[in-house]
Amino acid sequence: MLRKDLNLPGFSIKKVSGYNPLILDVYYRRKPRCLFCEGKRLRKKAAFIRQVRHELMGQRLTFLRFKAHKL
Repeated sequence: MLRKDLNLPGFSIKKVSGYNPLILDVYYRRKPRCLFCEGKRLRKKAAFIRQVRHELMGQRLTFLRFKAHKL
């Protein structure tokens, strides 16, 4: 049984692929905020795919893959 939510606030699973490594395509549900002033009005400059190592599931490596933006 697959959970829709991870242990990361704001992220949800979109797709699961692979076996070893296990790759979870995730997306961020919340509105992004500025790191300095916590403001919600941001300008997106560019987007790129980021892949981050996540905790092990059994003995399998797990990676999170998501779309990130330059702000």
